[in-house]
Amino acid sequence: MLWIAGGEFTMGTNDVRSFPNERPAHRVRVEGFWIDEHDVTNAEFTKFVEATGYVTTAETKPNWEELKKQLPAGTPKPDDSVLVAGSLVFTPTPRPVPLNDLSAWWRWVPGACWRHPEGPDSDIAGSETHPVVQVSWDDAVAGQQEHGARKEFIYFNDDADLVGLRVENWKIVFEEQRAPGTLLVWMEPFTKLRLPKIFDLHSDPYERADITSNSYYEWELGNNAAMAVGPAVVSKFLATFKEYPPSQRPSSFTIDQIVEKMQRSFSAQSQ
Repeated sequence: MLWIAGGEFTMGTNDVRSFPNERPAHRVRVEGFWIDEHDVTNAEFTKFVEATGYVTTAETKPNWEELKKQLPAGTPKPDDSVLVAGSLVFTPTPRPVPLNDLSAWWRWVPGACWRHPEGPDSDIAGSETHPVVQVSWDDAVAGQQEHGARKEFIYFNDDADLVGLRVENWKIVFEEQRAPGTLLVWMEPFTKLRLPKIFDLHSDPYERADITSNSYYEWELGNNAAMAVGPAVVSKFLATFKEYPPSQRPSSFTIDQIVEKMQRSFSAQSQ
């Protein structure tokens, strides 16, 4: 992925020929963000569909009851022969056309979808690296959720101790806070575990199996392969501190750092 730095730009226009919702021009600041280096390709979308069985909007027959909610009241229902799965296909015109009539270069094609971008007689063979087309906003969101770029999450507590790790759907806990709640979670220290706990967040999203299941520890020993992934991921992450070392120690909720500073001060004065 690529990092796009934040900045300001002028959104909209003051041109009298513009649409009302485009006016007035105004300054907007956008924070920095990560973005994929290229559009989702046909090959990548194929993998997503094969793994999930997902059906796109263009492959789904329109539901008139849902469709009419987006139309002016009283709009007559189209003939059933028109209410079929399909999509709009861009069709270049042979000559200049009025720009206020989108139908001059867009045509409704039954059967057009990401597999058949120009209609039933077309396909994506040989275009595996091309951007996937004929996908809706819903399709894009579904694909993005299934294929997030980040696979690992590392958890630290307020003392900067590495207390947990998530890889895909596996959660590995190295230290745990055993206080049940209230201000105790800030007062009581974390407990270091000699053997990490593991959780399958797909089947146990609240991480309660070690409390509610009589067979949790037997299950954990049977899934020790997931536990073995932890040290490798953590070691790779900690190696980044050689290039980007921590700039300061974490703040303390007790007086230990104050006492430490006082002791260093007394030692300096006595020398």
